[in-house]
This record gives sequence, structure tokens and C-alpha cells, in this order.
Amino acid sequence: MKGQLTCEQILNAISNGVIATDSAGHIVLMNKAAEKILGFNRKKTIGAYIPDLLPMTGDLVLKCLETGKPQLGQHIPGKRLKLVVNVTGIHEDNRIVGTVCNFEGMREFELTATKLESYKQLNEQLHAIFKSSSDGIWVSDGEGKVININEASEKLNGIKAKDVIGKNIKNIVEEGLLDRSATLEVLTTKRQVNIVQYVSRSKKHLLLTGTPV
Repeated sequence: MKGQLTCEQILNAISNGVIATDSAGHIVLMNKAAEKILGFNRKKTIGAYIPDLLPMTGDLVLKCLETGKPQLGQHIPGKRLKLVVNVTGIHEDNRIVGTVCNFEGMREFELTATKLESYKQLNEQLHAIFKSSSDGIWVSDGEGKVININEASEKLNGIKAKDVIGKNIKNIVEEGLLDRSATLEVLTTKRQVNIVQYVSRSKKHLLLTGTPV
């Protein structure tokens, strides 16, 4: 059908190198990225026995074919740079009929890992700030469901986080714990609001600021 994408077009658009083998370890497919990363002419590699062409990758392929278990995060030397390769089996009718090898340059892999580590550190820092803040903080989703509250909020409101997390703030107001909600007003006005809220359980009036995200 005209305009329909082919498997080859999709594979050649992928930035990672991809090689597929049959159940005997012979190469049946190599995309353009693999050709560039590994320095081979892909047309000449079709039908080649992968251990002869790429010994370390070939060993992983044979191990995957033998055990059926994926070989993930393996580091191997490439022609221009170090590579991370993942080998996974292709299964059909409860038997392994081939493998797919995914190659990624170590630099890209490390950049991705570094970003993930940075996000993890940032998340840990934000969690520490959230937990230790002397100001009460409530976090709700776009529907008004409570996602989290910090320890200061527990003390100010005389409640436990487990009693409100997962509940809709509208229901919490209807139950009489709060007389009004900054969250509901933010959801209605779509802007930052400042209100005075009375908490029945702690018998306190609190000055609140609700901020949309």
C-alpha cells in the first residue's frame, strides 16, 4: 500500500544499531545505524555467522540462543568507540527462533545514565526539602486527588498522611475536616490563590497559598 511504512524504514530510522539473527546465529538483518557504528557493509553481512564477524557479540548471541535468556548491558569494543549491547531472543510457539542485538555507543549510554542519576539526585533533594520543610505542603493532581503531604502538614492539620493520600480534596472538605480548600480554588481559577482555612481537627486557622503547576 502506497505510503505504508516498511519494517526496514522503521529500523533504519532508529539511532541505535540493530542486528537480527536466525536460530543458527546467521545475520538476517542489519540497520544503517549498526552499519555505521560497527563499520560493516550491511549488504555483505547478510547470511554471515555472527561469531565470525563479531566474536564477543556472537558469544552473547549463542548464549541467548542456548539458554533463552537475554544478555543485557554487555560492554564490548567497537571500531570507533566502546559499545553497550543487549541481546534478546525472538520467540515463537515456545521456542527461540532468533535474536535481536541492540548496539548503543558508550557515550550515549553514559549520558543517559548520567541524566537518570541527576534526576534521581534531584528527586532525593526535593524529597528531603519536602519532608523537612516547616511549612505544611499538600501536593494534588489535576483532579484534586491528594498525592502527598509532608510532616508539617500532618502536625498543622492534626491528621496522618495515610488518611488523606488518594482521597479527593473535595471529599475531605465535604467530610468537614477543612472548611475550604486552596486546591479546589486553584483548579477552578487556574491561578495562584491565597486563603484562610479553618481545620476542625486541630482547631487552627491557617493562611494558605495554592499554586498551579
